[in-house]
Amino acid sequence: MTLKFKGFIILFLLIASYSKKLNAQIQNPADLQNQYRAQQNQILAYNILSNGLMAGVGGVINKKPGEKFFPVFIKNFGKGCIGGAVKYTAKYQTNYLKNQQLTFFAPINRAYFFLGHSITMNASRNEKILSNYYCNFYGVNFHYNGSEERGSRLNAKLSLANMASLISFSASGHKLDFYRTLEYGMFYFDLNPNTMINGIQIAGLGGYNAIAIEKRNNRPSYNIIPHEIVHTFQHYDFFPISSFYQKPLKKLLDKSSLYTKVSKYIDFDYEPLFFRSLYYTQPKPTYYKNYFEFEAEHFNSRIFIQRN
Repeated sequence: MTLKFKGFIILFLLIASYSKKLNAQIQNPADLQNQYRAQQNQILAYNILSNGLMAGVGGVINKKPGEKFFPVFIKNFGKGCIGGAVKYTAKYQTNYLKNQQLTFFAPINRAYFFLGHSITMNASRNEKILSNYYCNFYGVNFHYNGSEERGSRLNAKLSLANMASLISFSASGHKLDFYRTLEYGMFYFDLNPNTMINGIQIAGLGGYNAIAIEKRNNRPSYNIIPHEIVHTFQHYDFFPISSFYQKPLKKLLDKSSLYTKVSKYIDFDYEPLFFRSLYYTQPKPTYYKNYFEFEAEHFNSRIFIQRN
C-alpha cells in the first residue's frame, strides 16, 4: 500500500470519525428542529472539510518547484472548502425537483454542482480556482480551459464510465425515457418494477450520471428524484484523489500509442470507483447507517433522520 493511499484512508477515517461524533450528540434532543439542524451542520461540515482536505493534500503533491508546503496547503484547502460549499448548496437545491413544474431547473442545478466540483479539482491540482470547468451532460464529459488558445478551449469526450452505467441500467430491465433524459441532463430511466436490493423492493436507483425512478399510476415518483440525483453527485465527491498521482499515471499511459489515439475521443473515467468502493464499506444492516444514504435522504426530505 503506497504512502499516498494510506494518507487517503487516514483522511477518510478522520472525516468519518468526526461525522460519528456529531451524530452521537443529537440522539436525544427534545426539539426536532434542533435535531435536524445538528444533522445539517454535520453534513455541511463533511462536504466542506472533505473537499478542503483532498484539495489541500492534492495541491501539496502538485506544488511547483520553490513553493512551500504550508502556504500551498492552506491556499488549496481554502479553495477546496469553497468548492465543497458550492457542491453542498447544489445538493441542497435538488429538493426543489420534487415539484414537476421545476424540472427545467435540473440542468441548471447540475451545471452549478459541477462549478463546485471544478473548483475543488483545480485546487487539488494546484491550479487557479476557475482555470478549468468540468461537467458531464448526456454521457459526454466537457472540459473548458480558458487559458488555451481560441478554438481549443472546449474539449468533449465520450464518458466510458457513463456508457458502462447506461449498459448496466438497460441490462437490468430499466427503460430509458428519452424526453426526461433531455430534461434532466443525464440518463433517466423508468425503474424495472421487479428491482430488489437485499431482498427489498426499491423505488429508485442512482448511478453514475443515471437515475431510474419508479412509476405509480403511470406517473414518476417525483418525491424520490432528489435522493437519486444526490447519489449521482456523490460519485464525483472523491474525484480529487486522482490528482494525487495524475502526473506519473499520465506519463505511463502516454507511452501507449493506442491509448493516446483513443483518449482523444473517449474519457477513461474510472474515478467513480472511489465512491462505489466506499459505499460498499458502509455499516450494515440499518439503511441510514450508510452515510451516503443518510446524506441523500437528508437533502431529499429536509427532516431529522433516525440513523440507528
